[in-house]
Amino acid sequence: MLFHRFTGFLASRLVVSPEAPSALDPATRARVADTSNKFLRIFLNAWIAMGLVLAILSAVLAPYVMYGATLVMAVAAAARYALHRGRFQLARWLFIVPVCMALVVLVPLLNGIRSPILVSVPVLVLMSGWLLGRRAMWQVSAFLVVAFLLMWQVEVQGWWVMKTPFRPIDVWIIVWLFIIGLTAIITHSLIRNHEMDFLREAHLLDRLASALDFTESVLQRSPVPMRIFDRSGQCVQVNDAYARLVGVDRQTLLAQNFHAIGMWNATGLAADAHGALQGLQPAHRELAVRTSTGRELWLEMHLLPIEAQGERKLLVQVVDLTDRRRLAQELEHIAFHDPLTQLANRRLFNDRLTHALRRYKRDGRLGAVLLLDLNRFKQLNDAHGHETGDQWLVEVAARLRKVVRESDTVARMGGDEFVLLLEDLGTQRETAEHATRVIAAKIREALAMPAQLGAVPYSGSASLGVVLFTDADADPKSLVQAADAAMYGNKRAVAH
Repeated sequence: MLFHRFTGFLASRLVVSPEAPSALDPATRARVADTSNKFLRIFLNAWIAMGLVLAILSAVLAPYVMYGATLVMAVAAAARYALHRGRFQLARWLFIVPVCMALVVLVPLLNGIRSPILVSVPVLVLMSGWLLGRRAMWQVSAFLVVAFLLMWQVEVQGWWVMKTPFRPIDVWIIVWLFIIGLTAIITHSLIRNHEMDFLREAHLLDRLASALDFTESVLQRSPVPMRIFDRSGQCVQVNDAYARLVGVDRQTLLAQNFHAIGMWNATGLAADAHGALQGLQPAHRELAVRTSTGRELWLEMHLLPIEAQGERKLLVQVVDLTDRRRLAQELEHIAFHDPLTQLANRRLFNDRLTHALRRYKRDGRLGAVLLLDLNRFKQLNDAHGHETGDQWLVEVAARLRKVVRESDTVARMGGDEFVLLLEDLGTQRETAEHATRVIAAKIREALAMPAQLGAVPYSGSASLGVVLFTDADADPKSLVQAADAAMYGNKRAVAH
C-alpha cells in the first residue's frame, strides 16, 4: 500500500508523456509512445540479465563493489514492476532518475570527473530523450552538467581530496564491460524498433497500394460512366463505360483537359467543373450533346470534388438520360397529338390558341381560327372502308401543313373536322382578312387535287368557317364555336 501511494505521488509530480512534434496527429503520437514502450520492455529485460552478469563478475573479480550489481537489479526491478502494472511513464522515470543519481554518486568514488564511467553520460542522455522526450532530456543534461561542474570546483578548490584516486584494473574492466553492454543493448533495441516501424510502414503502404488498385478496379468495371480530372483540368482516369458512351477510346479521353473541350465550354460545364474544384462544392447539370460519332445524347452530369492522396481532384459521374428523355418526348407527343395524322390534338390546339389570344390582347396583332369539315367523307368510308378514309385524313393533314406557315397550327378536332390557328396577321383588320382568304383559297385548291388512296382515285373538298380575333376577352371555346357556326352557315349556303 505504501509503495502504491509513493509511486502515485511520484507519477503525479514527475510523469510526462514522451514528447512529439506538435504537428503530429494523435495516431502518430500513439505510435511513437508504443515504440518507446516496446523499447523500454526489451531494455529492462536486458538490464536485469546484465545485472545478474555484473553480480557474478563482481563476486569473482571485485567483491567490494557489489553495490553496482545491487543498484542495477534494484532499478530494473522497480521499473519492471511499474511497467507490468501499465505505468509506462512511471517506469521510465524510475529507471532514468536512479541511474542519474547513481552516476553522480559513483563518479566521486571512481576517480572523480576523470573517471571513464563518464563515457556513459551520452548513453544516459540518449535514453532520457528516447524514453521521456526532449524536454526531459534537456533537464537531465542540465542536471548532470551542474553536478559535474560542482564536483570539479570542489576538487579544484581543495575542499575534497580523494583518498583513493585510482581503482584497481578489475574495477575498470567491470565498468567498461557494463558501458559497452549498455550501449550495445540500447543501439540494438533502437535499431530493432526502427526496423519494426519500417516494416509496419511498408505493410501500410502495401495495404494502401492494394486499396488503390481495388478502387481503380472498381472504377474501371463500374457500369456507371466515370471520369477523374486533376486540379489543372487534365483527365487522369476514365473507365470503359464512359468511353463506350461517348464512342471515343480511353487514350484519347485521357489526353484531354476539360478547359479545352469545346462541348464543355459551349455548355458551361467547364466553368461548373472549375468552380467545383475551387470551392469544393458538388455541381449538377443536365445537357444535350452530340458526340464525335454524331450520336445525340441527353446526359446528367454529377461533378464531385474529392481529396485523394493530398491532391484535389474532380470525379465526374454520368447518367445517360437519352432513353428516358426520348420516352418522355414520345409520351408528350402522344398526349398532345392525333395518333393517325400526327397533327396537334384538341388539347394542344386550345393551349396554343390561349397563348395567341394573350399576345393579341398584349400587342394587338390579329389572328384567325379556320375550321373545316370534309365534304362527302361519310360516303367515302361507306363505299371504300375506313382504311381508305384514314388514308384520305392523312393526306389532308399533309396538304394542310404545306399551305400554312411554320408558325401556324394545324389540328384535328376529331372525325373529319380540322382546325387551323393563323397567327401574326398584322394589326389591320383588312390585312388579316386578306391573308385569311388567301390561305382558305390555297386549302380548297390543295384538297381539290387528285389523290390515289390505294386503288381508289379521289378528289375532295371541304366546308370552311373563319373567325378573326376581334374581342380581346374572347376565350378559345367561343372562338371555335364561332368558326363552327360560320362553317355550317357556308355549308348550308352551298347546299341551297
